[in-house]
Amino acid sequence: MDNRGHHLCANEAKTAGWASSVRHSTTNQEQRGHIAERYISRRELRALFPVSDMTIWRWQHDPQIAFPPHVKLGINGRNFWWLPAIRDWEQRRRNQPVEPSRSTP
Repeated sequence: MDNRGHHLCANEAKTAGWASSVRHSTTNQEQRGHIAERYISRRELRALFPVSDMTIWRWQHDPQIAFPPHVKLGINGRNFWWLPAIRDWEQRRRNQPVEPSRSTP
């Protein structure tokens, strides 16, 4: 069974009342790695990129932007994005040279 997206850090586990189920021998970096390897909801995506749903849709459908596609999870079929793919996309965009805008005479 794929368990991505179901990892909790110690603080989240305490909040949820599951403190005893969290391995206490993990380092903070390991915990961050577990948190980073998960699916995020549209709300979390929009917290990372404060744009409209339409803008996200356009990014996904524009081959030049190549925003990572969503997946449908759960019985209700809601859209989720794989956070490592989002971070990778963001890093690639930062490293792309900026093309000068064309001005018309």
